[in-house]
Amino acid sequence: MAVKLDWSQADSAGFEPLDPGRYKVVVFDVVQKDGRDSGDPYFEWTLKVDGSNRRVWHNTTLQPQAIFSLKNMLIGLGWDGDRITSFSDPGELLQAIRQELMGREAFVTVEKVPRRDGNGMTNRVTKVESLEAAAAPEGAAAGGKLW
Repeated sequence: MAVKLDWSQADSAGFEPLDPGRYKVVVFDVVQKDGRDSGDPYFEWTLKVDGSNRRVWHNTTLQPQAIFSLKNMLIGLGWDGDRITSFSDPGELLQAIRQELMGREAFVTVEKVPRRDGNGMTNRVTKVESLEAAAAPEGAAAGGKLW
């Protein structure tokens, strides 16, 4: 049977960046990739916005000079420093993240920034907070600021 394409319901608005702000998300996926230009390894996080089908992506490098971003991401998702620093192998860390943090809820703060290719805007995650940290009284330990 031949299929006829109906484009009347096609809406690309779902690809527009989110407005700057704070969003409840779920860790939807984490994969290790290599940088297109540098070849350096990083983790690509896919975060699903609660109550919608929207996604936010965040990359955390595995390079020593900027690994603080990964550590802050993991702290923001509820891991403690000792747990994080017990890993020296990226594969083992990724396996533990996928076993323990997939489906984990958190709050992220995002901003809109220009895309590197100059074609429009994209989102950048600037902070991750566990649900517990977000509910803590003012001045208590909070989630990880990523920069």
